[in-house]
Amino acid sequence: MDAKIIGYIAALFMAIGLTYFIHESVSADASNKSLVEARQFEATLQDQLRYHLAQLDVRKEAAALIAANSHLKEEMSKLQAEIDKTRQAVTQTKKDFERYVINKRQDTVGAELGDLPLSNGTLLKGVRIQKIEGTFTTVIHSQGITRLAADLLPEKLQDRFRFGLPSDNVPASTPQKEFPAVAAVDPKSVAIKSARSNLEQLQKQLPNIQAEFYKAESEANGGSSPTKRFYAKKRVDEIAQQIGAMKRRISDAEAHLAQLENSK
Repeated sequence: MDAKIIGYIAALFMAIGLTYFIHESVSADASNKSLVEARQFEATLQDQLRYHLAQLDVRKEAAALIAANSHLKEEMSKLQAEIDKTRQAVTQTKKDFERYVINKRQDTVGAELGDLPLSNGTLLKGVRIQKIEGTFTTVIHSQGITRLAADLLPEKLQDRFRFGLPSDNVPASTPQKEFPAVAAVDPKSVAIKSARSNLEQLQKQLPNIQAEFYKAESEANGGSSPTKRFYAKKRVDEIAQQIGAMKRRISDAEAHLAQLENSK
C-alpha cells in the first residue's frame, strides 16, 4: 500500500513538472512572438518617419521655389517696366532723329551741286536739287530733270541725306514728268538689287539667332537649379520660334527675288 501511495505521489509530481514545463514553453513562445511583432511595428514606424521627413524636405524645397518664383516675377515686372520705358525713349529718339534728317533734306532743296558723277558712270552738269522724296532725289541739270535712286548718288551725298529711314519706305507721291538726260534707271534692276540686299541681310541675321539658341540650350541643360532650367528652356522655345520665323522670311525673300529675276 505504501508503494502505491509513493507511486501516486511520484506520478503527481511528474504531472505537475510536465504541466510547468508546458506552461513555460508556451509563455516563451508568446513572449518571442510579441517581441517579433514589436520589432516589426518599430520598423514600420521608422519607415513612416523617414517618409514624412522626406515629404517635409520636399515641401520646404517647394516653398523655397514658390518664394523664388514670386521674387523672380517681381524682378521681371520691374525689368519689363524698364524695358518699356527704354523702348519708348528709343522710339522717341528715332522720331526726333528722323525729323531732324527730313528737315536737313528740305534745307538742301535748291542747293547747287555743280557737276555730279553717278555710280553708273554718268556725269550730270550744273546740278541743282529740286526735291527729295523717300530714297529718290530729283535734280535739275543742264539737260533736263532726272529722278535718281539713292544708290546712284555718290557716297557722300548718301551719307548726307541719311537714306534708309522708316519713312523712306512709304511710297512717294506721284513724281512730276521727267526728261531723262541720262540712261533711264531700270526699275527691274533696282527692285532686284533691293530684294537681293534684303535677302542678304536676313541671311546674316540667322547665324546670330542660331548662336543665341545654342547658348540658351546649353544653359537649359546645365542649369544649377530647376528655376534656372525652367526659364532657360522657355528662352530656348522663344528663340526656336524666332529661328522658324526668320527661315520663313528668308524663304519668302528668296522666292520674291527669283520671281523678279524671272519676270520679263
